[in-house]
Amino acid sequence: TTPLSRSRSRDMSFWDSFTKSASDAAETTKLVTLRSAKQAEIMYIESQITSTLNAFGNDAYPAMEANDSERVRAFFVAAKRVVDQYRADIAAKNQDIDELNERIARVGLDDDVPAVRLERPGDVRSQSRHASGSSLNDL
Repeated sequence: TTPLSRSRSRDMSFWDSFTKSASDAAETTKLVTLRSAKQAEIMYIESQITSTLNAFGNDAYPAMEANDSERVRAFFVAAKRVVDQYRADIAAKNQDIDELNERIARVGLDDDVPAVRLERPGDVRSQSRHASGSSLNDL
């Protein structure tokens, strides 16, 4: 091989490496954006849960004050049905986030390399916790 062909080979290797890195960065950015969208959806659903619980309290309090346990029970059953569906939606979105985390961890790796899970402090999954520290699952 001549010095010129070695130089071209090295340039192609550099260019290939550069384009692979750029492609990996673009893929990572896309996946992180998708993950952020899922997190935003979870935050919205959590606000819907809070609104549902507030509405339940506003509806149930007068019934409790009137000692109307049947109405209180009806309000509770209706609110629980809505909250349970929201929780199922959050669980599905958290599963999507887990899958995105796995895909992010595999960006740039060969297909035969196992994925590394992102489990560290500050994990991106929603914890569904309110300021009081209580979980909606504690209801």
